[in-house]
Formats: sequence, structure tokens, C-alpha cells
Amino acid sequence: MRTQGMFRALLVLLLLAVSSQIMFAAVPLRENSVRGARAAVTYYVANAPLGNDANPGTASGPWEHCPGMPGWAGSATLEPGDTVYFDSGGAWEASSGSALLQVVGGVTYDGSTWGAGTRATLRATGYLHRSVVNLMEDDPAEPTVIRGFEVDANGQETSGIAINWPQAAGSMSGATKRIEDCVVHDVYSSSAAGSYEYGIVISSGWGGSRGVDNVEVLDSVTYNISRGGINVYAANDYSNSSISNVLVRGCDIYATGQDPNYAGSALAAKNHVIDVTFEYNTIHDPVRGIGIGISTHAAGFTGPENLIIRHNIISNSAHAGIYVQGYGDKSMDIYGNLIAQNQYHGIKFASSLADSLTARVYNNTFYQNYEPEWDSEIRVEANSADVSMLEIRNNIIYADSDTRCLIDDEENITNHSNNVYYRPGGGTLVIADGVSYTASNVGSWEPTALTDDPLLENPSDLPTGFTGTFGVDIKPNSDGLNITAGSPARDAGASLAAAYDSSINSANRPQGAGWDIGAYEFVADLDLHGTPGDRAIHLDWSVDDSLPVTTTWHVNYYTTTASVYTATEPLSTTRSTVLTAHVDNYQWYTVTLHAMVGGTSWLTDTVRVMPTDKFWHLPLVSRDD
Repeated sequence: MRTQGMFRALLVLLLLAVSSQIMFAAVPLRENSVRGARAAVTYYVANAPLGNDANPGTASGPWEHCPGMPGWAGSATLEPGDTVYFDSGGAWEASSGSALLQVVGGVTYDGSTWGAGTRATLRATGYLHRSVVNLMEDDPAEPTVIRGFEVDANGQETSGIAINWPQAAGSMSGATKRIEDCVVHDVYSSSAAGSYEYGIVISSGWGGSRGVDNVEVLDSVTYNISRGGINVYAANDYSNSSISNVLVRGCDIYATGQDPNYAGSALAAKNHVIDVTFEYNTIHDPVRGIGIGISTHAAGFTGPENLIIRHNIISNSAHAGIYVQGYGDKSMDIYGNLIAQNQYHGIKFASSLADSLTARVYNNTFYQNYEPEWDSEIRVEANSADVSMLEIRNNIIYADSDTRCLIDDEENITNHSNNVYYRPGGGTLVIADGVSYTASNVGSWEPTALTDDPLLENPSDLPTGFTGTFGVDIKPNSDGLNITAGSPARDAGASLAAAYDSSINSANRPQGAGWDIGAYEFVADLDLHGTPGDRAIHLDWSVDDSLPVTTTWHVNYYTTTASVYTATEPLSTTRSTVLTAHVDNYQWYTVTLHAMVGGTSWLTDTVRVMPTDKFWHLPLVSRDD
């Protein structure tokens, strides 16, 4: 019996393999990916005349559409593990139906890798019931990816990219659902007419108790949106619906809230959303409403749980930068953000708060968020919530000359320390439970408070986004709100738990004797210059900070074909030296200078220099940066 069973199994596998070869012989298979009855397949889609659904879907014979698109006339089906490349110079449209692209769970859709354009365009030309791109299913093992598309709602009544929206077929708790490097724009809806559409919406879905887990929105842009740009929004119809494990990183969200009857949020976390992280996003210039909104639908709903808002730039909102409101237990960490020039508060904890609140507000930089004289950068209104924790620590709160740094109506703040409260021209800095505090007496309310000018780098040059690579050197694209070497905020912060030791400029805390106050951690800048000589490299350098007295300087230098050489002695305090050992003309040398403290390199800079005896040429020097 065992031999007979094995023979039958082998026969079935042989038939499946033959069938697979017949169906997909003309299609290139993706390496090392086998799932179900056939290997994963890579398909290609292009506009006619090159694209035709009767084609095999190869790069040389692409489809015109793919399964899940209106007009698809082929017979193939997509399976988890497959990849579909759209011509990056192509455009596809739909004027009616549920969606232009109904996504198959476990499939990767890529609009920017193949072709001569920048990104494929998916455009609505009429009302679409769900969204331009709609995801209603996932796979237990294979990620579902939407990458590199321009999603143009084109002023039509529909959302851009939607997960489980508006109605849901069921929960989705499988592998990651990822939206990456997409541009979503021109979404129209009117709340007065009962229409609610978003740029990117992650929903649990209406129609019963639902859950959605494991979603990422990375490096995407949303603009010209009637409501929210990116909304993480457990549905309002069932209070026990939820969304969990969501990351929104590196997105640019602006020109949202264009519905004249809407005052929502550019980036929102609503109802029971669990373990959601918003980081390194730029949220700016909504036409109406809030930068980041944290809320619940009604009594009986649970609010965001373990929400993390860190290292974002939130500016020029028509309302508050961050607004926390409504019923339901809420817990959140808000740290390392730049919150600047929003028309209302930097952060507001609203009077509508109820149930329980746990919030940590650490190491943010607030800059002139409210100009009218009757309010403040941080506002905690009287509310009915059970505030188990509301900590305000290590923040730079730089108010306008006509307003206050902080107002706490009923002293709901449970712990406050090591904050900089600064108001140009003086005046009231803090009002707590009706008592006003100025620079002369705020120390009686917060003994560790600082009130001197924090000496920011250049507040007239506010950052507009980020530069660098996440996990390596990402930082704001301007240092306008960074502290300078002489700032009183430097090394003056409280030492907090390791979970909060990152900074908006990718420097771990502390870099000096203590944690810095504010979103940045100050890092001294070492600037190395090199000049070629005849069999010599002349070096000089500068540092924008005073250095520990034990600092020594070491140089490593090498060519592409030579060993690494190190200066044998610590270098002089003159901050210059000449390298001659192992130096030959007409070779590029990579030279790295290290400031050493206790055997550890804590500042470095690198240049490349080509020594020469031909001094009528321009100096042969280049820099890595």
C-alpha cells in the first residue's frame, strides 16, 4: 500500500508539472519561489499596441491589463508569490466599477522598475465605488506589495489606495500588506453629501467585527485630498473591530482637508488601532484640520493602543499639530518630533477626552505654533479622562512673543521636567491650574526648567522634509531647529529609558555628558580639507565645538592598491599636518581623520587627494560627500 500511494503521489506531481509547463512555458519564472501547484511567475503589463491580453505576459509579449482590472480579457490567474510589472511610462484608466486595480493577496505589483518612465499611472475618470487601487485579501505567507505607482483619483469621487475599505469581506491577518513609493493625489469627496474618501486608507472594513494586521506605508506621497492623506481607521460600525501592527514611514502628506465641511486629520489613528508607528513623515499645509489626529468614534470604542509618533516634521497645519480627543482608553508615546508654526497648538489634549489616558511627550521641539495671545504651544484642557500618565519631559517649547508655552487647566500632567520654556520678550510661560509662571518663578513649579533662549541654529530656515537613509543617517533637510554648540539645552535633559534614546538626526542619546533637550541630539561637525603636494598630502581641519582635553587626532589613508597606513603619533593641537610616508604622486588617496577620546573614534571626516608635482593643474581633491 505504501508503494502504491507513493506512485499515485508521484503521478499527480508529474501531471501538475506537465500542466504548468504547458500553461506557462513562454513566461519567465521567478527564481527560488515555489508555492502551491506552480512556481511563482513574473508578468508584464503595457499599453496597446505592445500590450495585449492574448499575449503570454512576458516582457516581450506583455498583457494590456492584468487580472483584477476592468477590461482584462485573458485567461491567466495570479497566485501568491507572483510579480506584475507595469510599464513605468504607461497609464491605465477606469470610469466606473469598484476599482481600477483589485489586488490579489500575496502578489507584488510594481509600477516603477520596468520601462522607460518614472512610474505607471492608474487614473480614475469616473466614480469608483471602492478606490483606484483596492486590497481586500492577503496571503498567510507571501507579502502583498503595491509599489511605484502614481494613483491619480483625478478629482473623482473615490479613494486612492484602500485596504478593506469601505466594506470588508473579512479580516486580514496574514503576511505584510505594503504600499511603497506611491504618489496619490486629487481625491474628491463631500461629507455634506455623505461621501468620505481618503488618499490612503487602512480600515478594518465595515460589515461586522473585523481585524487587519501587518500593514506598511513607506516613502509615499499624498496631496490634494478631500479628507485625510493617510488614515489608519478601525471602522465605526463595531467597537471591537481593530487594526494592528502598522508602520507609516517616510511619507510626505500635504494639501489635505480640501472638503469645506471637513476638519479632520492629514494623518490619523482612529478607534482601536494597536502598535501603530508614525515615523519620519512630513505632514504639512493641510487646507483644513489637524496634522496628526488621535481619536475615537464614540463612547464604547477603544482608542489607539501603544501608538508611537516619533521623528516627524509637523508644520503649517490649519489647526493643531497633534490633537488628542474623544472617548476610549488611549496610550501613546510622542517623541523626537519637530512641531512648528501650526495655526493652533503644537499638541492639544482636548476637553472631550474620557476613559483612560497614558501619554509620554518627550524630546520634541515646539516652535511658534500659536500666535494669538490667549493660548499655548502645549494645551491640556480640563477633561474627564482618568490620566494615569501624562509626562512632559525634555522638550524645547519656543513660543511666540504673544503666547504661552504650556497651559494645563487642571494639572493633569503627572510629571514634567527638564523642559526649555522660552518666550521672546518674556511674560507668562506656563499656566497650571490657574496659576501663572514666568521665567522668574517657573522653577517653583518645575525645578529643572530652563528659560533662556535655546539658541537654535536658524529658525528662519525650517526643514521641509528629510535627507539621508533610514537607519543610517536620516535627518531633516535643514538644521534650522537644531541646537547650537552653546545651547543651554545641550546635555541638560533627563536620562530616559533606552526606548527613547533616538533622535530626529539619527544620533543616539547621549552624545555628550547628558541627553540634549529637544528633537535633535547635538553632534559636533568635523570639517577636513586636503591639498596635494609633491609626494605629500597637506591636511587641515576645524570643529564647531570645544573638545574634551583628552582628544587626540589620528589619520588613516590608503589607495585602491595599497595597505591602510595610520599616522604613528597623535597629531598636534594645531589641527593640521602633512602626510609624506607612503605617499606617491598620481594616485588617489582616501584620507580619514578621527577625533579619538579614550581609544574611541567619535568624530570622523574623509577626503580624497591625489598628490602631484604638476602645480599648474588645479588641486586634485575630492570629498566623499
